[in-house]
Amino acid sequence: MGRMFLASATLLFRFSSSLHPPPAVCCEGEVAPVTWAVNGSSPGVWCSQMLYSAENYMGCAALLSCERRGQEIWLTCPDGYEPDCVTGCVPFEKDCPENDVDLISWVRNHGGFVDERLVIRDGDHGRGLFAKENIATTDLLVSLPLELIITDKSSPCAAVRQLRNELQRGKCSFYWPYLKTLHGAHISVPDVWSFEERSLLDGLPTPRGGWQSYSAKYFTDCLDTNADALTLHALMLYHTRAGPFGMSPIFDIMNHGYNVTWHGFDAEDGHKGSFWFRAASEIKAGGELLNSMVNGVAFRPTIAPGMHSEDFDGAPEIFGNYGFLESPPVMWWFQGVDERHAWIVDAEGSATWFQTTEHGPGTNITALLVDGAAMLVDLEERQQRLAQIVPKRTSVANPNHRALQYREAFKTALKTAMEAAQVELKRSRDEL
Repeated sequence: MGRMFLASATLLFRFSSSLHPPPAVCCEGEVAPVTWAVNGSSPGVWCSQMLYSAENYMGCAALLSCERRGQEIWLTCPDGYEPDCVTGCVPFEKDCPENDVDLISWVRNHGGFVDERLVIRDGDHGRGLFAKENIATTDLLVSLPLELIITDKSSPCAAVRQLRNELQRGKCSFYWPYLKTLHGAHISVPDVWSFEERSLLDGLPTPRGGWQSYSAKYFTDCLDTNADALTLHALMLYHTRAGPFGMSPIFDIMNHGYNVTWHGFDAEDGHKGSFWFRAASEIKAGGELLNSMVNGVAFRPTIAPGMHSEDFDGAPEIFGNYGFLESPPVMWWFQGVDERHAWIVDAEGSATWFQTTEHGPGTNITALLVDGAAMLVDLEERQQRLAQIVPKRTSVANPNHRALQYREAFKTALKTAMEAAQVELKRSRDEL
């Protein structure tokens, strides 16, 4: 599911020179006064040397000199831990149990089942799960004991904290064979972008809750205002990759798609049980196993009468939640002056309208044309203003930036809908 660290997370360093003054003397010599970061973490920080302090209040704590944007920062950890510029304080590897096995072997070694015909490799959508041989419909593919899933039934907040703590333990974590597959995972949801990058989304259809719905909801519901960068990293991993029971090994490797797999749960005595997924259709050798992450319009084989826009996650929700644009058929929408306009662009690039039913209103073609024209003018004006204030040296000037891809995809879909609306209006007038 491919989809990284928060660009803005570097702001979460906790600077505390009054509580932790730089020591005058370290075990390996003197150090100049520098800025301190206590138990913090940050992406884009490069480590330069390791020192030990006998004067730190935590005892002979480990210190790590890191460089961030040309500024020297010291990271300090308590006894038994070593500092890492990316993940913060992690246990000394020498104290960790032997746990360096591959993911599939780890699952099997702890009571799980993984079909021998499955292999993890890169494909057209990045890393994914593939069939080495033909797989028949309903074949059991993977079964996971709950003990192998990072979850907490009490609340998603607790699950995110647990994931964060396991990430910090690194190789000392029981889940390390699984966690190491998450390293380098690319999360590209707008929630992790910089303010500058999100400015490129101004004026475009915005999903419910806004572009930062994940982090905003976490700080509102979990009251965790002291979360560090690793917590936010765990938050994004959990929201973009977790299955119905939490962070599920192998299951979370599958990319998005429909009608290929289905999943369920077999309960056992007490709190134990197994989460599994099976083939929902025949899968040919070399084929990719896909999992439905969202309820897009392609979930149904055809666009059926009676469908309405509230039935599905449209392109703005999918893009906001997972950071990708789903292949057609896909539903687009935008908010007009008095109403929300929605339509479907199919695989042939044609627009299909929702019909008025007892479930909801259809498409107001006349209003779509008026509001659509105004929307295109507004987007053009915004783009011209952004070009003046967004520095060209940044990544936002890259035409392959996801924000610009989303902008162009929406404009293309809107123009397609307006052209189809004009044809429909002309046909209606000719029939009168």
